[in-house]
Amino acid sequence: MLKAFSLLELVLVVAIVAIIASFALPSFHFSKKDASLLALKADFTMIRSALAYHKNQIFMAHSKLDVLDEAKPYGEKEALFYCSTTQIASCGGLDCCQSSLLDVPIYSSTKGWMKTGFNTYRFYVSAKDYVDFVYDA
Repeated sequence: MLKAFSLLELVLVVAIVAIIASFALPSFHFSKKDASLLALKADFTMIRSALAYHKNQIFMAHSKLDVLDEAKPYGEKEALFYCSTTQIASCGGLDCCQSSLLDVPIYSSTKGWMKTGFNTYRFYVSAKDYVDFVYDA
């Protein structure tokens, strides 16, 4: 005679697994949002440190950092907080890159950073939630 599980035993096991999953799944949802907020904090700290460094450099040189990048507002895959050497070399006025804030750019997307104005930026935590930042030289 073959030994097998009865239908009642299988239903009970599936019910127990479903109950355990219902407790575990919400914690995974919050972890993803928390990871996004942690990425925001890391990026913000890096940008703030770079701004402080450049402000000190500029203070020593008696000049001013007016432009953080030459990215187009709401453009996808634009280099943020970064100016290439050709952009810096071709700068002749005040509304262009005079130095690069970061060594490596952060590329804009609707799942991370996006430039929304001249010196305004937005970080998307989720599709509906975001945090706005304004750089005021």
